[in-house]
Amino acid sequence: MTGKTRHLVAVAGNIGAGKSTLTRLLAERLGWRPYYEGLDDTNHYLEDFYKDKARYAFALQVFFLSKRFQHLQEAVALGESCLFDRTIYEDRFIFAENLHDRGEIHDRDFQNYCNLFAIMTPFIPVPDVILYLSLSPQETLRRIKERDRTVERDLIPVEYLEQLDARYRRWVSDFTACPIVTVDALKLDPRTHAADLDHIVEALRVHLEDPREGVPSPADHVPAGDAGHGATEPIRSPRRVFD
Repeated sequence: MTGKTRHLVAVAGNIGAGKSTLTRLLAERLGWRPYYEGLDDTNHYLEDFYKDKARYAFALQVFFLSKRFQHLQEAVALGESCLFDRTIYEDRFIFAENLHDRGEIHDRDFQNYCNLFAIMTPFIPVPDVILYLSLSPQETLRRIKERDRTVERDLIPVEYLEQLDARYRRWVSDFTACPIVTVDALKLDPRTHAADLDHIVEALRVHLEDPREGVPSPADHVPAGDAGHGATEPIRSPRRVFD
């Protein structure tokens, strides 16, 4: 995965699932360029959004949409292997749609947003594979509080995370533009277990070398008697593979 072939891999998952950490760890291991979600000082909407979703939801989602488009365009121009912390598809089909259904993005604004998405997507590459970090809303909330970002810590209720989780499950089941590999982020925690990162890297390597082969169970590449700290099948092959 470090040769001349360019790969584009995205890490997807709910708030607090560990996307930024896995993106950073994979980038360090593979020598690829990472692109992060846009939660830094350049995002002038996030704190206001959590305080008043109805007022700032549309502006925040347009910010994320434009940032994602910018990152993908830059990646194409660079011609390097890159990792992306969250996908433009999650913006559209999970976050924006959820905010619309909650009444926090009005119908007119949502239609405008969907039109922007439809205009942009023909001009961006589809990832070779998406790594989806599956984690319960209760655990994501615990990790949000643990990482102690002021803008999130006391402003994200578990009910909001549950809504997103339900949408993620449907999206992973229905998405067909590229393979999605599900990683159980409770059983595999590369933040604290180096062997878990090895499992993910190996599964990614096998999949990128031959997508039609799918992703092996960790039992296929973990030495006998060394199952790490996780349980069985913490990485699942994609249900659908784009041909």
